[in-house]
Amino acid sequence: DTIEQVHILALTYHNGSCLQHYGIVRPYNLTSQEISYFCHSLDARSYATNGLSGCILNNFIDFFALDLSYFNEAPHLDEDEDEGFSAWGFGEMELSHLDLEALPGEWDIETSSSGIKRYSYLGPDDYLLSVDRPDEIFPKIMEDEFWEYHGVKPPTLYIDAKENRIVFVVSHFVDVLILGVVMANSITAADPGEYLSKTWTIISDELKQIMTDTLALHMPWDTYEYEFLKDNDQRFESLNNIMPRIMDSTNKGKPFDFSDIDNSDELDKDAISEIINKVNSIVKDRRPELELTDEDRAYELKDFIQPPPFIKLQMSHSLTESSLFKIHDTPEVFELYRTFSGASHASAASPGKLSEFIEDIFFDLFDSSDNHILNSLLYVLLIRKNEWTSVRSIAIEQLKMFHHVFIPVVAEDNEDFFTTMSSVVHRELGTRGLVELNQRPKGEQRRLGTYSIKPSPVLTSLVELQNLI
Repeated sequence: DTIEQVHILALTYHNGSCLQHYGIVRPYNLTSQEISYFCHSLDARSYATNGLSGCILNNFIDFFALDLSYFNEAPHLDEDEDEGFSAWGFGEMELSHLDLEALPGEWDIETSSSGIKRYSYLGPDDYLLSVDRPDEIFPKIMEDEFWEYHGVKPPTLYIDAKENRIVFVVSHFVDVLILGVVMANSITAADPGEYLSKTWTIISDELKQIMTDTLALHMPWDTYEYEFLKDNDQRFESLNNIMPRIMDSTNKGKPFDFSDIDNSDELDKDAISEIINKVNSIVKDRRPELELTDEDRAYELKDFIQPPPFIKLQMSHSLTESSLFKIHDTPEVFELYRTFSGASHASAASPGKLSEFIEDIFFDLFDSSDNHILNSLLYVLLIRKNEWTSVRSIAIEQLKMFHHVFIPVVAEDNEDFFTTMSSVVHRELGTRGLVELNQRPKGEQRRLGTYSIKPSPVLTSLVELQNLI
């Protein structure tokens, strides 16, 4: 029944003497189009043959679910509440009735493996921005925002060339107008407005959710969307298979091996290269780049290659636990240490525990940052073990690895870090014979770290850098 344009749907059954209500007698803000579409989706044959009453009788449980689920909150044009604009508009037409080349607006166009094309609206072009919008209906939407899509799903066209069919869908009242303008500009019919009015179906978001989530009914675009989801699943499977290889090559700083990649695969060489570039970009952007002065850049080691992420990860471990170094804490090495360090320093260490002694020095100085500082220092020294290298240059390469760890925890800024490392190298390593100095540094050289060092025979005998790549 209809009372003052309000639809009342009452579920009843005959109890033997009269009709008795199953549900609540209440108005539903469902339009006649919504009721008709619901019935058609639920049981098209019964609805066509016996009308609404016949459809209810044949699908009583489903209508009872509608009665329980539907709240009296159907869409309304409340200019102060954006939720009032939520609705789903959709329809279909013959492909030959729409000139796709004349579609205004910006679109993302994709093609499924089965040949279905999906046009997803991205935003307005110059033509749409020049079109007057209906201010009397949507006065609260700003001029420059109106032609942006507003729903949870962008206005979408599914093009099925084999069936000469277009299915279109939007998820907001404003988007109904947007797609209406877009399609009216491209329809080949004599009266585009009249043609479009016959193709649209508009239902509330509440009804759509009940149909899809509660009753598991399919919407007209589901079949096409599934084609893209299926393709994505295949791509995801390919991505899951290839990502460990990408991450392994990235972490080890090695080029990706494309030798077994076929361009006929779901992910071809171009797609994999794009993923690798994105991964590298993410790794690079995870922390700000180290800022160096022009003076400091003169001390950079141009021929030194920064370790890849996999190597850096090993530097968080202690010397004895890290797979980056192999420790030779033998009696022979300790005797060599006694010779280079002198009796006073040698007495503080114990045979077989020289590596632990060095770790304790750095722990006492740097606490939780000790492993990163010691390991990064050893890494640079052992890579360049036969070359004299300024302490400042070594510290710069350490900062390139872990400046986000060292500053401001270990030092306030770069210059403070250079001074700190210079003091540690000279006082703790140089005096113990673990590094050799090319000269006895003076005050300014010690402060700036501009004197040069290289690992002593003690250090190169005790710690061996492993080739992990």
